[in-house]
Amino acid sequence: GVETIVTIEVMRKGEEVRRVALEQFGDQVLRDGQPLAELEKSLVPVYLHHRYQVDAAAKMIGGFEYSYAVKGDEQIPQVAVAADRQREALQALLVTIEPQQLVIPDRILQLLPPRVASSASDRERFETQTSPIFDPASAIRAAAELTLGNLLQPQRASRLARSQAEGSLSLQEVCRFLTAFLRFRLAESAEETAAEREARRILQTVYVERLMMLADTAQASGDARAIALERIGQLQQRITDELRVADIDTQGSAHRAHLSMLQSLLRRYLERPYPQADIPRPGELPPGSPIGAR
Repeated sequence: GVETIVTIEVMRKGEEVRRVALEQFGDQVLRDGQPLAELEKSLVPVYLHHRYQVDAAAKMIGGFEYSYAVKGDEQIPQVAVAADRQREALQALLVTIEPQQLVIPDRILQLLPPRVASSASDRERFETQTSPIFDPASAIRAAAELTLGNLLQPQRASRLARSQAEGSLSLQEVCRFLTAFLRFRLAESAEETAAEREARRILQTVYVERLMMLADTAQASGDARAIALERIGQLQQRITDELRVADIDTQGSAHRAHLSMLQSLLRRYLERPYPQADIPRPGELPPGSPIGAR
């Protein structure tokens, strides 16, 4: 398909609009007499306001500018997006999965009452594991899958895996960026809130699951699958090393339990034919349009 070129400035402006919209979000979006439970449906397009910018910016990574050239029209059939623009797009996408960007403020959570029975399965709401109470973790997971799913999409990963031009962005480099960004360290940052640490754990889980899906899919090239498998092994060893030297004070912490879970998940994947059905499938995002419809 056509690889659309977007400016990084559009991506950043979209994130700013999303931030301001969340800051101003409240019951003023409802009509008088409307159930407060309907607020969740209004929150979805605000929280995922950046979804189309993410889709567009991701197309720059491993992307091409090309035309439907015909003989004699002197058009250039295709040219890869410049490596520096691809890396700039990657950095812009990483902003969308900063834990502090994903946490829904307590002020908003306190406005959301339990769902009414008639809307329990509404497609315009986030999936939930805490029914009937709103599940902020599911919202964070949806946003994480949006960005990480785009970055590790099989065809995109396959194009990155075969990048051979000097200085070009590679799949290995994308995975190194993501691994470093998500940290996978036992020591928790004192600067992060408990909600932000939970968001980071969700991001790490989605990244691991997406790597396993990439390594398993026939839609990806052999090289892309091999690189994903190598990264899975490296992550498993990294987490094992972290837990081996862990301070006793970390025992019983949610983060240590999380890393132990990821270690087990990765080890089981590597040590046996891992049934593909056991890998959690990404959830469907709520419909994104028409925005503003009631």
